[in-house]
Amino acid sequence: MTFSWTMLIAPCAALAGVGITMFFTNLRERAQFQRQLAVRQLDNRRAAYVGFLSASDLVEQTEKRMTFAMEQGAGHKRKATPPEEDLFVKAPDQIAELRRARAVLDIDGSPEQARVGRALYDAHVQFEVIVHAAWLARKYDTAATQKVLGDITSARAAFVHAIRREMALEPLDLLAGDTPELAPS
Repeated sequence: MTFSWTMLIAPCAALAGVGITMFFTNLRERAQFQRQLAVRQLDNRRAAYVGFLSASDLVEQTEKRMTFAMEQGAGHKRKATPPEEDLFVKAPDQIAELRRARAVLDIDGSPEQARVGRALYDAHVQFEVIVHAAWLARKYDTAATQKVLGDITSARAAFVHAIRREMALEPLDLLAGDTPELAPS
């Protein structure tokens, strides 16, 4: 049997077919992985936003109750009731929880949300400083507290607006494709 170049056509074609198949399979798997990664990042980002807003809402509710208690004279006109005392005791813990939620937001959120979230966090901390100082001094400044509550409300509205704007710009095709285990239920 003598060597002929025509004998190499079939094995070379088979090898080329295997190579092309492997190349396109690798491209498809890479695209699938990138899609799964994008969906996971989107889920993490949304969880960070929800966690930060939940912590902020809890702090804001406590702040409003603290404001109401101080407007009613708790701490400076009369002795505070045990539930009112508890508000002032648990407020620093709630601020610490908000700080943890902000750290997650800084890691998983977009830079714009992290910046707006930082402004909301700073407004909550400013309120805590004013109210804590008023509680210790037994003097309550309604105007300063109401101004900071207004700042908190506007910062929260800016944060929610930034989230809505970001979510509106997200590509909807992230959930399409061959990732059924990550598709929303």
